[in-house]
Amino acid sequence: ANVVCPRRRVRDAVAAGLDVTYGRRCVSVADCVITFEDGTTEGPFDVIIGADGVRSRVARNKPTYLGYVVALGIAPAEAVPTHLRRATWQCLDGVANRMYSMPFDGCTDASTDAADDIRETSDGDRVMWQFSWREADEGAARLLAKAGGVTIRETVQERCRDWASYVPHLVSETAPEDIVAYALVDIDQVRCVVDDRTVLIGDAAHAMSPFKGQGANQALVDGVELARRLYRVQSLRPVSSPPPRGALSVEEALLDFERECIMRVTPKLNMSRANAQLTHSISALAVADVPRAEAARAA
Repeated sequence: ANVVCPRRRVRDAVAAGLDVTYGRRCVSVADCVITFEDGTTEGPFDVIIGADGVRSRVARNKPTYLGYVVALGIAPAEAVPTHLRRATWQCLDGVANRMYSMPFDGCTDASTDAADDIRETSDGDRVMWQFSWREADEGAARLLAKAGGVTIRETVQERCRDWASYVPHLVSETAPEDIVAYALVDIDQVRCVVDDRTVLIGDAAHAMSPFKGQGANQALVDGVELARRLYRVQSLRPVSSPPPRGALSVEEALLDFERECIMRVTPKLNMSRANAQLTHSISALAVADVPRAEAARAA
């Protein structure tokens, strides 16, 4: 069964247990010392865990362009019909374009939080929308990503102007400052270990398309699986903690995590890439009372 939880709740829960410093950008890691853009350094550390995303400065596997552009917007919930304000929904043309939307602040019909069952959508609630399309020209995709909200909104409106009226209306009701776009990328091979004391998790290790909904989910699993292995390193474990089965060195722990991550994430990475192709093709419109991918294969 799926468990639905707003991303912001997860982020806030994780950040609540951390000492977070903003405004510093890592430029390099060497000998367990981090060097920042302003010339300052921190370390040495026992282990460095890089969760610096798809543009990671230390990742060895660099992402490649997938052939799609994704535009994201945050709009007032009133911009969509009442019956869609708590729903996750999508529209697509079976050619090159797809719109997806879900609640951003408020509850969703699929929520597992009991508190959401009694709360109606309020005037302050917003919805998130994601409009994606095929774009063979990587240069054009990257230029649009830098063009700003007004240009991105106009581009999306032109692509969906003949769709059901609530789709272009949703886009038009989104403020330009709440719209961004990016050229979609992923990686060909999962790689986590940078050196014997530095390891990557999340998009830094395995960037993938958003069309399988697994990017953030696998990043969370990364944290659990890595923690399980680092717990087996005696020097990193609190003295009062019960001993684990089978001690590991730091290097052994990182390599074992990478092996597990490759086996777990690679199938999802491949499915995510395949789903990007399916979602922006005529096969996505195959009709059957089965999952979309299965219907497409049978068509």
